[in-house]
Amino acid sequence: MKILWTDEARFQISAIRDYIAKDSVKNANLFVKRLLSAPNRLIRHPDSGRIIPELKNPGKREIILGHYRIMYFVENDTIFITQVRHDARLFDR
Repeated sequence: MKILWTDEARFQISAIRDYIAKDSVKNANLFVKRLLSAPNRLIRHPDSGRIIPELKNPGKREIILGHYRIMYFVENDTIFITQVRHDARLFDR
């Protein structure tokens, strides 16, 4: 298994980093490092994330890190990270 971050997910990570960096660049970098490493557990257990409640589709899953939802799906031997969203934001299908 390998992990592939979509352009959308990368953009969202960059926006999260920029937002946190307004207060602390150090904390922004540390948090982004945690966000980027959180999905590594999926390599061994790709179905360990919960089904995204709004979608009710077993193929669309997410893991939670603090207040952030890391959304993904698995295709063949690749885990596609599609979105990284704060849980206070409404989910747009």
